[in-house]
Amino acid sequence: MSRRIAPPILLLLLVLARADAGFLRVPYDYPTITEACEVAQSGDTVGVYPGQYFEDARVNPGVTITGVTSDSMLVWVRASTPWGPFVTLPGEDPVIIENMAIWGGRGYVAANQNPNLLIQRCYLYAYDVDGTGEFYFLVESTSDFVIKQCIIVFGTQASNLFSLSGPSHVLMEDCVIWGGPFFYWAISESRKG
Repeated sequence: MSRRIAPPILLLLLVLARADAGFLRVPYDYPTITEACEVAQSGDTVGVYPGQYFEDARVNPGVTITGVTSDSMLVWVRASTPWGPFVTLPGEDPVIIENMAIWGGRGYVAANQNPNLLIQRCYLYAYDVDGTGEFYFLVESTSDFVIKQCIIVFGTQASNLFSLSGPSHVLMEDCVIWGGPFFYWAISESRKG
């Protein structure tokens, strides 16, 4: 005798199987992205709803941070410290940051330590919005990363778009860079030659 599982029960089982991967809503479940990232584990998604956020988030491997809106300009993320709003922690599980507008701090939009970082469909600002004359740049990285389908606004006193220290590879795909010139990418002495 063969048993068949009814479609609604099958759907419920699939939803429950996915229940171990959480969807953490900011600001509804957690008031800040930083607080949601403190509890997010590999496989979890931090869903950020429209608003302005001032953050210093440490992102675990395997976590996705996504703006929950059809217009990425409705989710504004700025640094709450002199540095950047996102730091990806070491690990192999991919980290995805997507669909939001991100302003760097006095240092970067993201500091990357994960070889599988993907930033996509974002507005990225390495820009001296406060007029302090500080040196901003886009990504400080000790590892590989990919930027896809982003608009990058670069207008700072800095002369580099990325600061790469360590064996880092950058892939930019379908991006627009707009604003002031940059003269070089900073590469550590151990990587030159």
